[in-house]
Amino acid sequence: MQTKVPLAKQETDWLAIIPRILLMAVLCLLVYRFDHRLFVFYGLFLYLAITIPLKRLLLPASLYESVKLIKQENFEDAIPFIQEDVDYFTKKAWIDKFRFLLMISSSKRTFREMSLCNMAYCLLQIGNVKESKALYEEILIQYPENIIAKAGLNNINIISSHIIKAN
Repeated sequence: MQTKVPLAKQETDWLAIIPRILLMAVLCLLVYRFDHRLFVFYGLFLYLAITIPLKRLLLPASLYESVKLIKQENFEDAIPFIQEDVDYFTKKAWIDKFRFLLMISSSKRTFREMSLCNMAYCLLQIGNVKESKALYEEILIQYPENIIAKAGLNNINIISSHIIKAN
């Protein structure tokens, strides 16, 4: 059951930007002691030189693979990788907690939360409507403000009502 329903736009947690700006400012000040002319450039470069490798080190390879498979609309093959993502971020919740600082992520949604939404979306795309609905409902219990899960449930309810009317 493939539905070409766009997912909700990524929401930004604006408060998460403040610690990142403070860290960049501290790095700029440290660099200022060595070079008074280009200290801002070097400080920002140092921040990126630290955070980009951290992102590669802290995020599991399964995350990149699951996103690639979803983009290729290979939903069934993506599910095991998404499950690895969910397990990884469940065990290492600190990564999600400090993602704003460690990985240049200002998203309101945690990686675990997004992985669960991806799982529900993939289940819906391969026709497992009941499992998808149950997972979206579980997501809303854990993350009540998740607009992606709300939209997914709304779509399932619309699809289900059209099927019932057709019968």
